[in-house]
Amino acid sequence: MLLGGEQKNKSLRFRLVLWVWAISSSITFLFTFLQLYIEYSQTKSQAVKQFTIVSKQYLPILSKSVWDYNYEYTELYSKVIKGLPHIAFVSLRTNDSQLDLFLPREGLSEKEVFLNNDEVRKRFGFSRMDLMYNNQRLGELVLGIDLVELKIHYFERAVQIFIIQSLKAFLTCFLLFQMFSHVILRHLLKVVDYLQNFNLSSKDNVKLDRNPKIKDELYLLEMSLNKQKENLVDVHNKLDHINQDLAKEVELRTEERDKEREKLIEASRLASLGTMAGGIAHEINNPLNIIRSSTSFMKKAKSKEKLTDIKFFESVENIESMVVRVNSIVDGLKKISRKGELENDEYVNIKECFDDILNVSRERFELSGVDLQIYHFEDQDGLNVYGNLVQLSQVMINLLNNSYDAIENLEQKWVKINIKTDGDSVIIQHMDSGSGIPERLKNKIFDPFFTSKEVGKGTGLGLSLSKKIVESFGGELTLNESLENTCFEIKLRIYNQGEVSESA
Repeated sequence: MLLGGEQKNKSLRFRLVLWVWAISSSITFLFTFLQLYIEYSQTKSQAVKQFTIVSKQYLPILSKSVWDYNYEYTELYSKVIKGLPHIAFVSLRTNDSQLDLFLPREGLSEKEVFLNNDEVRKRFGFSRMDLMYNNQRLGELVLGIDLVELKIHYFERAVQIFIIQSLKAFLTCFLLFQMFSHVILRHLLKVVDYLQNFNLSSKDNVKLDRNPKIKDELYLLEMSLNKQKENLVDVHNKLDHINQDLAKEVELRTEERDKEREKLIEASRLASLGTMAGGIAHEINNPLNIIRSSTSFMKKAKSKEKLTDIKFFESVENIESMVVRVNSIVDGLKKISRKGELENDEYVNIKECFDDILNVSRERFELSGVDLQIYHFEDQDGLNVYGNLVQLSQVMINLLNNSYDAIENLEQKWVKINIKTDGDSVIIQHMDSGSGIPERLKNKIFDPFFTSKEVGKGTGLGLSLSKKIVESFGGELTLNESLENTCFEIKLRIYNQGEVSESA
């Protein structure tokens, strides 16, 4: 159950009993203390008044009896005075020492009473009265009350009252405990158990098993909980319908987003190729001009019958080499320009990828005086990485175009691409002669639609799409900030056909 073990000590029942008992006991102690203090003050005041009563009623009689030497009568009245309330002792002495009385309560001695020290003065209250008759002093009457005894009496009475009142408060608390458990707490525990096992799919409502005619707070709680459950069930059903509609809407929006992303990638890819169109045209025109010159030479030589076999074969070989050159350029352009999403490439040959890129890029960079260098390493011909040839080519062309735009107006214009292996990965470093990315732009360069180029020259999609493409291969595209020049690094996993075959 909920209220078990340590939790039981924190229950409402326990706290109710504790607080009622503590408060009632404190109030009882306070009022008992006040009541007894008032009684003590009144009793002390009454004891002091006994001195006045003795002085007015008994002192003249005692004085007359001493004057008449009626000591028997004097002793009798002294005993009457000693019997008055709160009188601890009576001492009477005549001047002629004919009579010396000391009448104490049991346990007191004359020596103990008349020690003139602080302890005696704190314990007893004294009243000294002269025995006067016919203007003559006949002796002295001394009365005393025991203040300590009076305090002890009221302290003992206070303890008795407090104990009785505490027991009464505890009994009251116990009865309240039982009443609270039966009338309130057992119903609250049912509510707690119902809430702990609350289930929207269940049709059961909370039932407190009470007389329905009792319209108290517990009845209102029961009705309110059942009403809230009905509302929650309605809201839950509505949310289910809303979630279903949202799921359909999300699916539709996702399809639309994917289509738009494909369009953006295609637009970016075509824009990159369009930027290189001039260089590609010039790259093709050079071989075509050589072919045209060779065929023109062969025609003229043939018409003049000066076309020897050697010249013929030289011209044919020249034409064939130029055709191969044009064919390689066109093949590279076809590979790069086709839609990479339609390909299911599992791996990319690094050498093949960069040969295609150089075929369509070299001429543009040479015409602008940009030194384009690619540093290969041994055994690169057989090196494959996970990815897609078209998409990886697009990434490299985007980086080449960015470098070209950044350095075309610099005195030193160069682009270096360094390819190296690092364990089971290939790292492609793309560096140019630029002075690096400004600090304020480093956190923005991979954001979609962000560009530092002038209006109309950049879409802001190149680096953003390039990063997503590389990450889709399981790789990374990062900015190397440790170098003075601008340097981007692409890290791709090496494709191992043997491992794939084993896993298959």
